[in-house]
Amino acid sequence: LLADLLLVSLGVGFFLSSLNTKFKDISHLWELLLPVGFWLTPIIYSADMVPPHYNWLLVGNPLYQIIEHARGAVLYGQILDPVSLKLLIFSSVIFGLGWFVFQKRQDRFIEDL
Repeated sequence: LLADLLLVSLGVGFFLSSLNTKFKDISHLWELLLPVGFWLTPIIYSADMVPPHYNWLLVGNPLYQIIEHARGAVLYGQILDPVSLKLLIFSSVIFGLGWFVFQKRQDRFIEDL
């Protein structure tokens, strides 16, 4: 779960930092989107409290899966299932995309700053 969280965080960080050199408003936009992402991730509330017709908001959030697996392991003693491998692959894809964008834009960082 920590590897998943690390990969997602690094992937998003690489992506946003590379775009922030070209587009300076990314940091301001991220400041607005980060609280929305916090409330879309069931950290301080249970996913059962979300009405069924809004579940698509949770499923599209990669942090939702990580938090739910961590909650199950810590609070209920559940062992991670094979779905965790799918989560690791999804986290790796996010990391790979962020790293790819970072590597493509890396040569232009000095020019953009």
